[in-house]
Amino acid sequence: MRPLKKISHYLILICLLIINTSFAQFSFVHLTDLHVSDGDSYVNNSDINGVVFSQMLSTLRHLEPRPAFVVVSGDVSNIGNGLNNGMYATLTQFLFPSPISNPGNGDYFIDSALQIPVYFVPGNHDYYLLLTPPLSNSAIDNYTAQIAPDSDYVIHYQNAAICMMRSGSESFRPIWIDNNITTSEGSGIDNSQLNWLQNELVANAGMKKIVVMHHPLINALGTNADGTPSTGTVLDPADGSILNNRDALLNLCENNHVDITLSGHVHQNVVAARDGSVVDENWTGGTRYIQTGACEYGNYRIINVDSNFVTVGDAQQLNPSGLNEHAQTDAANNLNVFYNASQKRIIVDLRNIRHSDVSTISLVTINGSVLTKTNATSGKENLITFAADFLSAGIYIVEVSGTNGIIARKIAIY
Repeated sequence: MRPLKKISHYLILICLLIINTSFAQFSFVHLTDLHVSDGDSYVNNSDINGVVFSQMLSTLRHLEPRPAFVVVSGDVSNIGNGLNNGMYATLTQFLFPSPISNPGNGDYFIDSALQIPVYFVPGNHDYYLLLTPPLSNSAIDNYTAQIAPDSDYVIHYQNAAICMMRSGSESFRPIWIDNNITTSEGSGIDNSQLNWLQNELVANAGMKKIVVMHHPLINALGTNADGTPSTGTVLDPADGSILNNRDALLNLCENNHVDITLSGHVHQNVVAARDGSVVDENWTGGTRYIQTGACEYGNYRIINVDSNFVTVGDAQQLNPSGLNEHAQTDAANNLNVFYNASQKRIIVDLRNIRHSDVSTISLVTINGSVLTKTNATSGKENLITFAADFLSAGIYIVEVSGTNGIIARKIAIY
């Protein structure tokens, strides 16, 4: 009987070796807020013709070790239903194989050898209908025709389950709760999505669990693309998050021991705990709610997964070359525009921008008509204001022109 006992011991050791080998460490890359565009836009700054995106792909292809895949958490396009069929051709021209009609999840690769697939979920910009209210619709035909299905799904890779979720179109909290409309919320997830995620987390209880969605479940004051402190206003952990089923989704993540969530939308780099406090990338006190800065400014993160832990790398930034249209990046990161509803005034905050970089500030309709313009070079004002009592409710554009080109900010009047 002893030889048989020894054989059984050897078999157990072999099985353990096989299991450990199958759970070998792997890495993947998180990108978000690509904002590719086929032309100038009044909504956000954008990666015109996908120039930054093409240089990002070149960087990722040469990473060592080679990433297993790339996840993109929304705002793939700058205007999902605008101009040239949603602008997505400015992105798919750099992917492999050649552009696909109605592609499935993971059908595109970032390399010609088809070894590094890229997975997408949509963001609020991918739901944009036109540049007139309402800013979204329930279908995103260009996205589904050119990028991926508009659905939730799971990527299973080795010992990890990466749940890719839609967090909805652009929405806003009531003005008496949140007067910071420069950071919009997502409409959120419905009950069927919540049930789907619960089933997936239970089914994958023994695996590392990662949730990827466009809007951050927890917001906190982080850093800009270059690592400097963010000057944007974050009112509370729900600012810029989602409206529907937010608490229920947070409870699901915490109760089912989700390791990390990955998101974008706010264009900053930050890692937070559920209470909104900023924590280290590899904090061990619970689910880590992670934002990565916008890809359009060269940001990305590398995530490493092994059998013990999901290790989150510091936010990385490439320095795109030959991009005159992106010389405005620093100014764009530091420009804030607000609407004071009680005073009926639009406020342009120039405190973190060199005055020599600014020549004129214009208030423009969504159709491009200039309503008013002021020369900002003669004074040293930190705050420029426009009267808004004559404006009808709707979306308008504030344009700041200067040495860095034109920086545009959307503003809602209500």
